[in-house]
Amino acid sequence: MMAFLPLYFEIGVIVAIFFALLEIQIEGKHGWAKKLPTWRKQFWLFNRIFGRKKELTGYHVSMWLFIFSMLHTAFIFAPWTLQNEALVFSLYIFITLSEDFLWFVLNPAFGLKKFSRKYVTWHPKWLGPLPFQYYLGIMAWVALFWFGINY
Repeated sequence: MMAFLPLYFEIGVIVAIFFALLEIQIEGKHGWAKKLPTWRKQFWLFNRIFGRKKELTGYHVSMWLFIFSMLHTAFIFAPWTLQNEALVFSLYIFITLSEDFLWFVLNPAFGLKKFSRKYVTWHPKWLGPLPFQYYLGIMAWVALFWFGINY
């Protein structure tokens, strides 16, 4: 079972890099689809998790659903099990967290120096050096990954 681990992380990092670069081309320096012609909605659960001022956008829902559905093509080659679903979902979380961070690192308008509450206003909640949602994502990733490889 553990033989897949290098491939899991390689695929995750490569997909995250490509999506970060794509989003940089689409959004430029205006994060969270600020200047894109997309619908925007306030949802109480989304705001509870990610911060009161964060809007859910059609752009982001579309991107997330695309990544999520592409990862499920793995079930063409492997049987669907709860464990495999946990691994696919954990890979999705790994990719989206990594992509979000890489958007800042690779974006010429930001870079690592500007990865802070001062410049990244669309992440309203921060805990130390990271947006609060990163910690939630890491905990969910660890739980799903652990379940996927241990059961």
